[in-house]
Amino acid sequence: MDVCGEILRICLSPTMKSRIMQRANLGHRMFTRYLNYLSGAGLLEEAGGLYRTTEKGLRFLSRLTSLESLLIEA
Repeated sequence: MDVCGEILRICLSPTMKSRIMQRANLGHRMFTRYLNYLSGAGLLEEAGGLYRTTEKGLRFLSRLTSLESLLIEA
């Protein structure tokens, strides 16, 4: 979940593939797996070579952040 959250955070503003890979510190193979998963789940979308977190992705990210906060408090 950490990597998914990181990718969604990176894509809060439209971002190119290479920049996402670099900032998330992922190789091409792993990045492709995450990209396919997030896109297939409707959390990430591509337009004109740029990737962006969808509305559904924003809701997921909000819940993930809440969950992370709960775990820190425990």
